[in-house]
Amino acid sequence: MKRSIFIPATFVAVGVLALTRLHPARADDAADLKALIHKFYETYAQKNLNEHLALWSTEAKDLTTYRNTAQQLLDANDNLQVKQVTILKQNIQRDRARLQVYSDITATTKSGAPSPDFGKRVTNFECVKQDKVWKVVRVSDAKRDLVEALLTAPERRERQRLLEQDRAIVAPDIVNTLNQLAEATARDGKLDEALHKNDVAREVAAFLGGRPADAPPTQVKFGATREEGYCWMYRGLIYAISDKDKEAHENYQRALTIFREAKDAEGEALTLNNLGTLQHRQGNVEEAAKSLEASLKLARASGNKAVEAFTLSNLGAVREQLKDLPGALSAFEGSAKAYREAGSKFGEARALVSVGNTQRKLKKLPEALAAYQASLTLRRELQDRVGEADV
Repeated sequence: MKRSIFIPATFVAVGVLALTRLHPARADDAADLKALIHKFYETYAQKNLNEHLALWSTEAKDLTTYRNTAQQLLDANDNLQVKQVTILKQNIQRDRARLQVYSDITATTKSGAPSPDFGKRVTNFECVKQDKVWKVVRVSDAKRDLVEALLTAPERRERQRLLEQDRAIVAPDIVNTLNQLAEATARDGKLDEALHKNDVAREVAAFLGGRPADAPPTQVKFGATREEGYCWMYRGLIYAISDKDKEAHENYQRALTIFREAKDAEGEALTLNNLGTLQHRQGNVEEAAKSLEASLKLARASGNKAVEAFTLSNLGAVREQLKDLPGALSAFEGSAKAYREAGSKFGEARALVSVGNTQRKLKKLPEALAAYQASLTLRRELQDRVGEADV
């Protein structure tokens, strides 16, 4: 899990947008808050956590955890550089203030690779004035806060207000987050809650496309966006997880219509993979093979190795059921290769087990043993004790 503290070790600049015609007292507060943000990053740049934590209010919770996480980030990363820090907006109410800050921060890990702990972020700051001095109370990821607010909003009108209020940070990744949450909720057996999260995702997708939130399902030429296509795909997946095959099929078809009109090969490939998996489960093995073959062609055209990898894995299982063991072996070997090219050791290890199982059925025992051994080596590298025991 990515840690959510994004603080630089080099301070470059702080910008402030739209701070015009403020009351003199508010103007002073705005200047003081700008200075606080400056100091917040500057002290971290100096690795002076004591001075940095002195900027926090006594109202702040769990500062020990914050200190430990911050120290871990400093210890794990080098070459931190802040390309931009800008206060996007702020709301000052007497001795309380909320700020939204954009930052573009880069760093490298100890091995010299780009650090995943940093990047382009939007962060919410909650501040309080104590003894005439502004202090930090809370720092949180702005997009995560927006997702939580959208999911707890009681009605669509309130969600639209939230989207308008945070228009600057509304982006496709919020749609993706909501859809992934919906999928996870469906896997927990909570269908209604999962559908609600997917509904919210569709509202955000429609907002991004400039369409009314209550617009009916439609096609690209009438205004639907690729983000809406992914929403319908996830809705199909939610229904499939919940064993509602008819609804799953209908929603996959809606997604396919949008992706095909948008010429989105990757979205179409993902949807066809899911459709093929559904058809396989229903016993329509020949149809499943056709869907997965079409998915594979599109995945390769899009260059997405991860989609290619799990499509080949599913295709291998279908070919195995069709008694085409050489074809299944070819698919599983292709899956392992694609996972390796995608950088997924876990996926490669799992695919290699399928390779070994199929070679064993083909009486190729030395080859099967080699595949199992390769999978076992990867599992040990990943310290995956459960997977290691299953090989």
